[in-house]
Amino acid sequence: MKTITFIIAALLTLNLYSQTENNLEKNNIYSTIKSLDDWYKTGYVRFENYTKTWHIKGEKSSELKKKYSRENYNQYVIERIKNIDSLKIFTNEYYQTLLKRISRNDNFNEAMVLTDNMFGNMINSFLVRKSRMDGISAFWPEENIFEDTNMEMSDAEYIKWHKDRIILGNSNSATYKIFYGEIGFSQGTSEGGYGDYHLFKINFIKEDGQWKIDNILIEEQTKEEATKFYDENLERRGF
Repeated sequence: MKTITFIIAALLTLNLYSQTENNLEKNNIYSTIKSLDDWYKTGYVRFENYTKTWHIKGEKSSELKKKYSRENYNQYVIERIKNIDSLKIFTNEYYQTLLKRISRNDNFNEAMVLTDNMFGNMINSFLVRKSRMDGISAFWPEENIFEDTNMEMSDAEYIKWHKDRIILGNSNSATYKIFYGEIGFSQGTSEGGYGDYHLFKINFIKEDGQWKIDNILIEEQTKEEATKFYDENLERRGF
């Protein structure tokens, strides 16, 4: 009997240790995403679909508009990407890939370079704003039924929502996965429905004890795949 009790206690202790370790890893990954999000929202270039024009948005947009004319927005983006390694949150391989992507002839913004996808042109952030969390218009075309609840979230609950969307792989890899429609504007899909069916993903690799971003992607899903992912998210919320 004592042996069985010991085994059960050991398993419980091991499980608790594993949960604690996973939580610490997710804390570190969340901090990395927040660093990227803070960098982006300081002042980023974004396309306005209804006017077909580019604008500088973000906390320092007024100051930046005085320095950069609309004709120089590409140069502003290039400067930001060249200096993005100062954040020290990217693998060198991914950073070198970003440097290659800024050699282009069209108008572009930071998120288009980071994702290598045209849908990056209307991304507003990399962490989801409370008003947008789970408010996917493909599933709730009339309104976001979670908006009121989201706005009442504590800071801890807000962070947990994001950590729940971090998937730990082996000890050296992880993925942050949300709907594109939670951080960007719908731009269509091959099914003729909503761009919200697309996924936004950040892939991480652990190097020398630090989680670093190794790739950022926008991926299209089928309606069935999107519904499955959405149902998983709602289950985390207790629905």
